[in-house]
Amino acid sequence: MLLITAHTAEQFQENNFVYTGSQDDLEITIFENNYIPKPSGFTYEATFIYLIRRSAQLEIHTDIHELGFFKLQTWLDIVESFDFKVTQLPLESLYEPYLMGEGDYPLTVLVWGDADVDKMLTGDIEVITGYNHRKVVKVVS
Repeated sequence: MLLITAHTAEQFQENNFVYTGSQDDLEITIFENNYIPKPSGFTYEATFIYLIRRSAQLEIHTDIHELGFFKLQTWLDIVESFDFKVTQLPLESLYEPYLMGEGDYPLTVLVWGDADVDKMLTGDIEVITGYNHRKVVKVVS
């Protein structure tokens, strides 16, 4: 089984996020801006600003990534070219708590192979987060 969480061109929109975490004398705040340059083919810019405080001493770091997204049909054509069975699932509300202001951040999960999707859907979703903004979604049966 292969599991891909995808931004599709049909769903993608510009958004701003903020993530925070702390431990002992370390505090981290991350601002993320997703921006679609004009004109855009199928790319967007993700800019991160990191505010890192160690013992109240502030460090500021930035990071910019040019990322891509594709139309849903492009993903499906790739899967079909390998004769894989694919199941599409919406993944909603995973990033919404981190959005600055109004909006939503819909994602599509593509499950390739013979996964028991019904079991995945009936399990509880557990979201595990760390100090950075990365998330791991674990299905708990």
